[in-house]
Amino acid sequence: MSRRLVLSFYQLKAIEESLLDSLKHDLSAFMHKYDVLGRVYIAKDGLNAQVSARVDDYDEFCLQFKQKFPLFDSVYFNVSPFKADIAFQKLNVKIRPQVVSDGIDYAELDSELKPEALAPDEFNQQVKDHLLKSESESILLDVRNSYELELGGFPKTLSLDGVETFREYMKVLRDKVLPRYEPQDTEILMVCTGGIRCSKAGLVLRNWGWPRVSMLAGGITRYTRELLKDGLFKGTNFTFDGRCGERFDNDLNEAVSRCAQCGTSSDTVTNCKNNSCNRMIVQCDACNAKYNGTCGPGCLQIVNDPGLYAIYKQVGAMPTKTFK
Repeated sequence: MSRRLVLSFYQLKAIEESLLDSLKHDLSAFMHKYDVLGRVYIAKDGLNAQVSARVDDYDEFCLQFKQKFPLFDSVYFNVSPFKADIAFQKLNVKIRPQVVSDGIDYAELDSELKPEALAPDEFNQQVKDHLLKSESESILLDVRNSYELELGGFPKTLSLDGVETFREYMKVLRDKVLPRYEPQDTEILMVCTGGIRCSKAGLVLRNWGWPRVSMLAGGITRYTRELLKDGLFKGTNFTFDGRCGERFDNDLNEAVSRCAQCGTSSDTVTNCKNNSCNRMIVQCDACNAKYNGTCGPGCLQIVNDPGLYAIYKQVGAMPTKTFK
């Protein structure tokens, strides 16, 4: 079997709805040509892809992609070799309402008001400066979900506890966080996994009247690859694929998260085997075996006795968060 690399790339771009079907067909054919596995989403607001490709095909794939799809000639290919062989098992090319769901109507926004994209070394210096400033002067927003933040992050980050979707994040940010600050006084730094959520959030923030908004270009994936030993990110970078996380240097970057059940150090994420639950939690190997890939005793009972699911469904309730 040929060695593979994980590639993530995106571009926010207005696309006519009438073009989406033919674009989906062409993308699917192109991906199959290079034996690509993973997810490719297109929508009226652009492209978002997380895939794996053979190492031997990488250079040609990137070159031919931009030639075949000039609509996306500005994409940056984020690369990761970490456990690439288990990241994806099949290819899915889909048309979605949005490339990242947030419920915001971008047709009403000025697409030219974008956040400033900072290279990893520039962003690193900005974070160092941020650590010396007051909260009224500078805030660092990690726009990832709460379970991603458990695995790792940057220091002095303004986190929104309990937020599990990007749509929810943007709503809480607008209604509960931003009113505490003054747009003209506060600089906003943003970070996410690969950049797309920051690109969307930054565009929205600029349109909401925040003039000084910067983001980490290429996200944590690029940052940790280019600043492996000198970076400020600690822990594991969660990934939405079969790896469920990307470690960068086992000697220098130990796990900062703990198992939800026993509290031991772990950076392994479990997607609860009970499909009616589907929670994402940090879970060590021992507890994963103990609870058979579920998030706790309640879901374990259902997995072991599927007949219980019908009972829970009938009474309109599911097990509560019984992590321990």
